[in-house]
Amino acid sequence: MRVELQGNSYELPARTPKIARKFDEFNQVLALGNDVKTHYKACEILEDLLGKDTLIEIFGTSDKEAISTIDTMLAVKKIDDTYLEPIKSYEMEKEKDMLDKINDLGASVAAIERLVK
Repeated sequence: MRVELQGNSYELPARTPKIARKFDEFNQVLALGNDVKTHYKACEILEDLLGKDTLIEIFGTSDKEAISTIDTMLAVKKIDDTYLEPIKSYEMEKEKDMLDKINDLGASVAAIERLVK
């Protein structure tokens, strides 16, 4: 699974329970609305998943005080979305199948109504 950040493509490790916990923690901190804590949690995740040198590649510096808090949060959200994409795609496919069945049922009901009249 790959993610693109700032024009660079990165291979993501498997989303193990250890990695999933990091995203759970990030989302909990994000929900508190504290940009600074969220920024540092995002930097930690980026370093853990992609390596310390990646901050320089993505943001032009490894100085966490010089990197935009918004940019780090967006990068982590994009990674999380990439991890969850197969689940979202599956759910959308399942919903589409359900809607198709409902539409088929509606067409059947309409055909029966025409026969009864």
